[in-house]
Amino acid sequence: MALGILLVAGAVGMAGTQLWQGHQAGERSRQVVEAMDIPEAVDEETPDYQVYPEMEMPTIEVTSYRYIGILTLPALNLQLPVMEEWDYQRLDVSPCRFSGSVYTDDMIIAGHSYAGHFGGLHLLSVGDRLSFEDAEGHVFNYSVGSVETLGAMELGALTSKEWNLTLFTCDGSGYRRVVIRCTRLDS
Repeated sequence: MALGILLVAGAVGMAGTQLWQGHQAGERSRQVVEAMDIPEAVDEETPDYQVYPEMEMPTIEVTSYRYIGILTLPALNLQLPVMEEWDYQRLDVSPCRFSGSVYTDDMIIAGHSYAGHFGGLHLLSVGDRLSFEDAEGHVFNYSVGSVETLGAMELGALTSKEWNLTLFTCDGSGYRRVVIRCTRLDS
């Protein structure tokens, strides 16, 4: 009986820690979005990214991290900074570019399943709208085209020529990934 109580207490403690980390991550993301101060896009005839789609995405540095822009998910009431590159330490701070670029219509963004990050991705529906604003103020609008579940080790299946933007996170179990596939509306 004592062992059972100890196991339940441990599970409750781990769940509480996960909730606290999620809250902290969401708060850090809000602070970064406020600090990014993205300029309004210059009204130009042909933006550089259209002439040179393979160019590096511009970045803004905030608290020693480099961000490529802001992802807005109205259906989840989220506005999240997106880091230039990913690793597990960076994912604790904000979603990160896993690969690709909005300029080449193949960007993949990874995020933790924290409530303040990508924890609600599974609640998105086909047709929901979202946007990505790059560090120079150019806004790219998308529509959710597919909500999928992949095995945790199926990272190669994330890359697809069919979709312009992919968002993914683990489903909480660690065995599956929630994958949101999006089509660009203003291409």
